[in-house]
Amino acid sequence: MKRGVLFIFIFTVQFLVAQNKNDTLVTVKVGLGIDKVKERQEQIKRFADSLNYYSGGKLPSFLFDQCFDNQRFLWDGLHSPVSLRWKIIEQVENKDALKQILSSKDNRLKRKCNYDKGSNPEITIPMINKSFFELLQKRYNQLSKNGVNNEPYSQYLSSIINDTTFFQLPELTIVDNSIYPVLDSLIAWSEKCSYFDARVKNLYSFRFAALPVNNKLLYIADAHLSPASAIGLSLVESGIKMKIENIGIFYYKYYLFVVPMGNYRGQKELEYFPFVKLSGSALKIRAPRFYNEKNYESYVSYRKLNGGYDIIENKICGLQILIQ
Repeated sequence: MKRGVLFIFIFTVQFLVAQNKNDTLVTVKVGLGIDKVKERQEQIKRFADSLNYYSGGKLPSFLFDQCFDNQRFLWDGLHSPVSLRWKIIEQVENKDALKQILSSKDNRLKRKCNYDKGSNPEITIPMINKSFFELLQKRYNQLSKNGVNNEPYSQYLSSIINDTTFFQLPELTIVDNSIYPVLDSLIAWSEKCSYFDARVKNLYSFRFAALPVNNKLLYIADAHLSPASAIGLSLVESGIKMKIENIGIFYYKYYLFVVPMGNYRGQKELEYFPFVKLSGSALKIRAPRFYNEKNYESYVSYRKLNGGYDIIENKICGLQILIQ
């Protein structure tokens, strides 16, 4: 596995670390439940949008349901309780809207759910003892502390808009439709992570790697990379690499995907990725970093099986990696 880690260090920016052999292997059937996951995400987003776009007047009615978390059909699973209210509120970025809601002086926001576990004493819903008012206040304090609406962040967004530095890279096209369920799963899962910033949604990029393991190829797709990390610009600026080279790119659902194309031990790397080929054209892209950029151990691994691709390990939403 050390050999794999070295390979990823060279060809990916995510700097994945070797997994302990005793780690539990998560087996996932690609595409299973993706439609339901997307449906839940869209419902959660609609509730969050009603808060993000609030500008006064009548408050969204769901704020008066102190037991809103009991809607199990919106949980990730019937035995996977989550605080639906916090899941919604955590997606709110409009601090001014939160301030208006908190200033409404509607006492219904302070009601707490009289939650009865009933026949499911083993199920505990996080933050069920908090009122909507407390959760809204918590999010407002987070945004105030993080300076989301402050001038530095506005300057960061402005720098992205006004960035005139472009990189021209070979364009790839997908030639094997069986890779699409992997891409869809990768996107759907990555958008659920707590550190996924929906304000700069389409800056999130992905990068592939391939490792020979027991005479078979193990594919890895790193997630939550900025364009600068995905194409290797960060490595160039740190002096690890001389220039950006030996990669191809394609876009899917507005997300950037990067595939290595160099030689590894005498073999052309693109031969490892039969689901794409060179289009003969080039794409001009900008490669910004994230605001307060961090690296995460966030990836999936998958194999070519039965004429398609099956995800065998899901490590999306991994922990932050500290690069010394």
